[in-house]
Amino acid sequence: MLAIPLKKGYENTGVEQSHAGQGMSAVKHVHNYRGFVFAKINDTGPGFEEFFGDSLSSFDNMVDRSPAGRLEVAGGVLR
Repeated sequence: MLAIPLKKGYENTGVEQSHAGQGMSAVKHVHNYRGFVFAKINDTGPGFEEFFGDSLSSFDNMVDRSPAGRLEVAGGVLR
């Protein structure tokens, strides 16, 4: 149960037997594109290139304009 914060607070609640209590599952479909990391949890559906298609040119445009050649996402996470 490494993925559960303050796990002692869950003792005798049955969480150990639940799916969540088993910890985090490895993500099989991970793609790094120009420093952006994308993950697909489901095994079905389109792959990275098929899903993003021509919109990847927008990422290229943003990164290519950066004097550092990379971008930093500041603030919250987009899920």
